[in-house]
Amino acid sequence: MNRLTGSPRQHILTSSALAQNLLSWAPSGPATRVAESVKWHLDNPPDTYWTDDDTKADDEALRAAS
Repeated sequence: MNRLTGSPRQHILTSSALAQNLLSWAPSGPATRVAESVKWHLDNPPDTYWTDDDTKADDEALRAAS
């Protein structure tokens, strides 16, 4: 479990191409983006903790998408 978010650990590989094209977003240095991400997550905590039902729904969605 992730101590900060309470969620299970997940490894995710994605592309930022859609964000770049759709939102005119541009990548920046990792230190800057990680700091922005941490600040956003601290400013916007989840209303509830991650549950086993959340894990089940997440797994079902991933299976349906593959």
